Amino acid sequence: MKHKKSEKPKKHSKPEKNDLDKLRQQIDNLQKEKDELFGKLQRVSADYANFQKRVPKQIADTICYEKEKIAKTKQRGPKMSTFSLRASRLSTTKCSIS
Repeated sequence: MKHKKSEKPKKHSKPEKNDLDKLRQQIDNLQKEKDELFGKLQRVSADYANFQKRVPKQIADTICYEKEKIAKTKQRGPKMSTFSLRASRLSTTKCSIS
């Protein structure tokens, strides 16, 4: 490519102090934003881990409660069916997660 006579090739000049200050400020802002996002990520990860631990226990507790409820309902009936006998045995055992 040929340069026009009036056009001069650009020389690399040293960055000015203002430019450096602006770049440092941008770096500081980005670092703060990164730290905030990383903190949010850690909190979400901890919440999810707690959720994974909590849900199986809640499901087991609900199943245990429903078994006890069925056993009590069946025991009130006029006769004990095979289902009622099994349910009453379940209600006498303590429900827990192993």
